[in-house]
Amino acid sequence: MRPSSPGPRELFGTIWKAVAVGGFLAGLAATTVGGSAVATLTLSGPPQPFAPIASLAGVAAGAADAVAVSVAVALPDGWGRAEPAASRTEGPMALAHPQVFATAAGVPLVTPSDQTRVVGFHQAGSGAALPLEPQGTPFTNRNVPRYTPLPPSEGPDYAVMANRRRSTHPASAVDVAVPHNVTLTSPVSGTVDTVTPYLLYGRHPDLIITVVPEGRPELRLVIIHVNGALVAPGQRLVAGETPIARTAMPFPFSSQIDEWAGQGPHMHLEMRRVG
Repeated sequence: MRPSSPGPRELFGTIWKAVAVGGFLAGLAATTVGGSAVATLTLSGPPQPFAPIASLAGVAAGAADAVAVSVAVALPDGWGRAEPAASRTEGPMALAHPQVFATAAGVPLVTPSDQTRVVGFHQAGSGAALPLEPQGTPFTNRNVPRYTPLPPSEGPDYAVMANRRRSTHPASAVDVAVPHNVTLTSPVSGTVDTVTPYLLYGRHPDLIITVVPEGRPELRLVIIHVNGALVAPGQRLVAGETPIARTAMPFPFSSQIDEWAGQGPHMHLEMRRVG
């Protein structure tokens, strides 16, 4: 079952939250009026600090022990839409395989399994990672305003994950969630450059496979979070066909992608320029 795309706006009625700050009361009411979302901010407290505001609002500040000033503003379009919940993603997405889910420097990346659960783009940790261009339709964008999704296109639904407070592009890396014990095929056609074990965060065994995309010797596709390499340096790969690893690497900690896929393994991809 694939993540559900946001449906019609949820009409929540009125939500009121009030907190006392320094002797004043600040309240926020959010409601829908005629199908549009509106937020009302109300401040109340002793009259003197509110005199200038109260005067503008037509309230005689000195005529009462306290005044209350309310300002109503229209909320951005899309307020109140429910985000997809993890419970909606139990089971793989119903999509064709192999299917292009992104391009990087003009190189298409295809799904590594017909049991792909979720595709989620995020900021890479390396400044050498190139921006990716997602293919498909975003079902959520958690990195507003830094990222503006491309127009919908053919491809799977995808997520843009929250800002990781890095300087890299918001879609410079991608996580592809798959079930446990699913053999992974190559996301690109090309030639294996390296297969290197390492310790993620200095303590979790992981594997890096780098691939030279066909006809693009200046690029390297970096694949991590895989287990049981089925390829060797110099081996020729065909996108969506050649098995490269026995499974994605499970880790004893949660990741951002788990919000929609449920906790489980995922493959991480970046495209880098070398030389």
